[in-house]
Amino acid sequence: FHNYYTSVTIPEGSNKAKKFYAPKLKEETSDVIITDASYFDIFKYELLAGSMVSIQTPFHVVLTESKARQYFGSASLNKIIGKEIIYNDSLRLFVSGIVKDYTENSAFIFKDFISAATIQNSFLKDQYDFTNSQNWARYSQTFVQLTKGSTPNQFEKQIAPLSKTNMDMGSFAKVSIALQPLSDMHFNSLYQDAYSRTTNLSILYSLMALAVFILLIAIINFVNLSTAQSLQRAKEIGVRKVLGSSKASLVFQFLSETFLITLFAVILSLTVTPLLLSSFQTFIPTGVRLHVNPQTFLFVLLVTIVTSMLAGFYPAKILSSYLPVLILKGVSAQTGNSKNYLRKGLIVFQFTISLVFIIGTLIIDNQVNFELNTNLGFTYDAIINLQTNKDYPADKKRFLAQQIKHIAGVQMVSVDMGTPIAKDLSGTIIKLAEGSDEGFEAQFQTGDENYVPLYQLKLIAGRNVMPSDTMKEFLINETCSKKLGFEKPEDAIGKKVRIGQSDGPYDKAGPIVGIIADFHSQSMHEHIAPTFITTSKRRSNTIGIKLLTQTKQINNLKQTIAQI
Repeated sequence: FHNYYTSVTIPEGSNKAKKFYAPKLKEETSDVIITDASYFDIFKYELLAGSMVSIQTPFHVVLTESKARQYFGSASLNKIIGKEIIYNDSLRLFVSGIVKDYTENSAFIFKDFISAATIQNSFLKDQYDFTNSQNWARYSQTFVQLTKGSTPNQFEKQIAPLSKTNMDMGSFAKVSIALQPLSDMHFNSLYQDAYSRTTNLSILYSLMALAVFILLIAIINFVNLSTAQSLQRAKEIGVRKVLGSSKASLVFQFLSETFLITLFAVILSLTVTPLLLSSFQTFIPTGVRLHVNPQTFLFVLLVTIVTSMLAGFYPAKILSSYLPVLILKGVSAQTGNSKNYLRKGLIVFQFTISLVFIIGTLIIDNQVNFELNTNLGFTYDAIINLQTNKDYPADKKRFLAQQIKHIAGVQMVSVDMGTPIAKDLSGTIIKLAEGSDEGFEAQFQTGDENYVPLYQLKLIAGRNVMPSDTMKEFLINETCSKKLGFEKPEDAIGKKVRIGQSDGPYDKAGPIVGIIADFHSQSMHEHIAPTFITTSKRRSNTIGIKLLTQTKQINNLKQTIAQI
């Protein structure tokens, strides 16, 4: 299936229509996919109305119940069958089936299932070519259900010769296909898609370890405070022992007191947790909440009991061991070893941890200052970005950019593919047009002649690209120049390179006209990536706007752009 980013229009007669805007590419997820009947063979849905058979024919779409309600309101499901939906302004489809939504959390958020047969019978065939072996994109996903008794290794061995025959990626690369278990999707970001939210298991384990660590610190603190204040209860203990209390009954009393304190703390934490989640919602992923169910109850009860035992056992043992005769005489004495090595060790441990936290805070402060103040190799001050629909004609995007340029307070405008550090940067293969067949993977950006001055990228050799609608000239960074084999940046000027796109391994060629200084386009943990910049009307879907000053009139500017 292919994740489809599209606007939706629901015709309602007499020039009325209900419109739903397309999600922002690379920023939002889309719940629309193009697929066929085999999707429903692997992922089971309950059919509520209509038929699944027509999904194999062009111009049909299957909806989930929630999406059908969103589009058509409270009409009966059977009456929604056959209704028309317009995708991307001109793709007219008809509802052929309605299925029940998944009720549990799932990575599969899809609610519109467009028949794959529609591609070859509509304008989609100019955008998506699933028969092309060079078409690698995270928006397209393939799922395989193995027969009973088969193993992933068996599949991968059989698919290897097939991929070798049909996927000619050039002599620089060896293609291998591997299966990823469905259960691994949520916790493994190695295989990327455009719809699911992945979580790093090491981060989850780190958060769990941090929670246990904080609880352990609290327990140690409670033990130290309890033993330090034990003299205040010494006479009470002496009197109780004289009146016949046993050591076991005293231990039970002190453990019970600790349990009540812990229980109060648990109730307080459960009360404030929803408030804290709402207060820090900008830092917490959507959907995270306190689940109240039997499993949660048992877990909280277990934590309460374990915490009470760890926090209360040692103070109870110390308090119950006081000798009543000495206590009532006003002498503080204990049986056994009076040096209290455990208590002293806990105090030393507390101070050690305090020092570790102080040092960690200083290190984090330095890291944050580095992130905020390091030179990224480009400027981002007073620049805003406007995402356009990728399916809009290039001349409309350029016209919009020209109109924005005339707005008061706008200094410069560029039509490009995104900022130098935009999320999900595209990658391809680059190699010299003549000589070695060896190529390497490089990031690329597309932008017009204003892209370099807009972000103030430093040109260290050659010139900027000239105005053009197609890929004719290339700018490369220093790292890319070195990987191509040039010792000096200026040596690369005029040399031709070829880059691989989705319609062929090496299908675009052009001269290098300029070398730009390296800039950070990835995490600071990553090395500088080989990068090239070129012009392309097809891939430029963003308008970068440089303001004269960091004006506070951003809302007015947005309104003016909306009117245009």
